[in-house]
Amino acid sequence: MSPSAQSPARILVVTPSFNHDRYIEATIQSVLAQDYPHMEYRIIDGGSKDGTVDILRRYEDRLSWISEPDRGYADAVRKGFADAKADYLIWLPSDDLFSDPGVLSRFVEHLGRQSADVIYGEAEYIDDDARPCGRYATEEFDARRLRQNCFICQPATLFSSRIYHAVGGIDPRWKSIADYDLWLRFSEARAKFSKLNATMALYRLQPNSITVSQRGKTYKEILELMLERFGRVEFDWVYGAVAELSGGWIRLGWVHKLCVSLSHRPWFQRFVLMVLKRRYGGRAK
Repeated sequence: MSPSAQSPARILVVTPSFNHDRYIEATIQSVLAQDYPHMEYRIIDGGSKDGTVDILRRYEDRLSWISEPDRGYADAVRKGFADAKADYLIWLPSDDLFSDPGVLSRFVEHLGRQSADVIYGEAEYIDDDARPCGRYATEEFDARRLRQNCFICQPATLFSSRIYHAVGGIDPRWKSIADYDLWLRFSEARAKFSKLNATMALYRLQPNSITVSQRGKTYKEILELMLERFGRVEFDWVYGAVAELSGGWIRLGWVHKLCVSLSHRPWFQRFVLMVLKRRYGGRAK
């Protein structure tokens, strides 16, 4: 689906939120500053007990919001997208930012040149104080490579509502990898991916973010997902999980060689998952 002059693409932006009063106002401002006029903005808050709701009330004439308990960010995103009338969807976590006011316009301009179900751009990492601290390692799309590495940055990714609903939407079972699971299901459904070579989002690495604070749980869920869906886990994920579990030991020559030699074996992959579950908890609920 491509936007046309007669029917401009409608975009829904959803922000899942919970106790992020330190960050959420900057997130809101980065969305409301967008120069694309055919946009709707919803915030789905999980019942925050800090100052988040007071901030939301200040902007309620320019966005819609609810605040009620949920089962995590994926559940909040699912609520936000449930009755969407928009043509395209994107979610922006409450500690991340759009990189500039032209992000949504660039997405639509790209769609005008190249029809796609999923469009993903570049992203920069920022720290707790919004200072640049690196770039997200995106790559040109390759379905096999996607099983080895999540090279698609979630807040820099727009997708059609058609493909989202066709695959059943986001799965709230996953607490750390719901975005990665969604990209894999898009790929399995033969969605057309297109990479946009422009910075679209600022991805915050703050102390309580999933990327920083839940690496072990993330590896656990990735191994669960891969074994459940594909019956095997790619080397990169197994090696990363062992490195996370072993700390500095992976740098010892014999530990590295042992991991490399065993990582492709199904019994070893199941063993690593068992250890991850013992350390970080059982099946995602």
